Amino acid sequence: MHVEELELIHQNKYLSINTFFSTSTDRGVAEAFLPPLDQNVVQPVLFRLRVNTVNEIQPFTDIKTCSNFPDENETLFIPGTIFLISTITESSYEVKTHRSSKYWIVDLEFCNTHPREVNTTFEYCNLPNNLSTLAKLAGFSRHIGKYDAAHRCYETLFLETGKNCIDSIFGMAQTACHMNHCERSIELSEIAYKLYSIFYKDKPWDIFYYIHQGWGLAFLKKKETKSLDLALKQLEKALCCLPEPSTCVDKVRLQQCHECYALGYAIIGSIYREMQEYPRSKQQYDKALRHCSELPQGHPYVYYLYIPFGKTLRIMKEYNQAIDYHTQALNFIEKEYLFGHYELARVHRALGLDYAEICQYELVLKQHLKEAVAMYNTMEWMNLLPARKQKMAEEIERIQNTLVMPV
Repeated sequence: MHVEELELIHQNKYLSINTFFSTSTDRGVAEAFLPPLDQNVVQPVLFRLRVNTVNEIQPFTDIKTCSNFPDENETLFIPGTIFLISTITESSYEVKTHRSSKYWIVDLEFCNTHPREVNTTFEYCNLPNNLSTLAKLAGFSRHIGKYDAAHRCYETLFLETGKNCIDSIFGMAQTACHMNHCERSIELSEIAYKLYSIFYKDKPWDIFYYIHQGWGLAFLKKKETKSLDLALKQLEKALCCLPEPSTCVDKVRLQQCHECYALGYAIIGSIYREMQEYPRSKQQYDKALRHCSELPQGHPYVYYLYIPFGKTLRIMKEYNQAIDYHTQALNFIEKEYLFGHYELARVHRALGLDYAEICQYELVLKQHLKEAVAMYNTMEWMNLLPARKQKMAEEIERIQNTLVMPV
């Protein structure tokens, strides 16, 4: 395997085999197929699979009885089989006939059902709309936190389709906001709003809700007094775009309506927290959670709202409730959303600060803040890293000074 492909396996959690995958139940046979390779360019890799043969759905079959080489004990997997990458280790050949004595062992587990993130990929690829493949890739990249990739896709779409590609402008505005390019996001949001007002005379409520919401979020991230006032005005406009949930006959639109209300109230809660109006912040988060209660059980909005809500509760010295919300969020995100490294970093950092308030410093330093720092180090959006790393370093130093102990 080429060293670049091997590096991708090191970096990722799932592996999809897109051809027929020939395997053997005899490790010695598999090792015999490992060739003597130039390890500066390609490296020998042995895939070690663990599968549950009791499962009803089995994308593999034992072909020993019909093989021309029955001694190889061959088992064949169908194309498209998805495996979870468990561990990657370096080992030595048991068969001493090769020029190199080292190779990599990649432990794989068969995925019975598609993991959440793979299902999300399928959902984006099968959206029932007229979006091009590039537009779907842009939206999907933004959804999973690959903001640099999303920006490149939106930029390419804009250049290829001309200035009237409003969706690309709005997509770039949202992506710029996530990347902390607040001024750029505000500028693009204003352009998108004017263009939508011209070309969408019927003004669909969801389009204008998301524009005002994204616009307000960009103002919020600036964290200036004047900007916070502007953020609040944009969010109030966003909520005014929404219909009353009772008027939504279609179940899909009803769920979308509750999602929009929940997100809108949550952002307003964050705005009031930055304004240091903590009771009003809590009140807005409570409104958001009431709309979340109308969403399907296990909906991610509930758990993502627990993170900022918990921050407000910590400031209000309601530490037990903050820890409870952040723990629930952590359990959900770890289980369901492996794409969300940023959310994992956020919740670990939040729990670290929660426990610091109740003087459980060892748990803070050795677990939560350590995990948060490790995750920030894996992130690609480099423009966010310096400020966040500096803030984390200051928080860790403050807690260390309180505890007078090394990390």
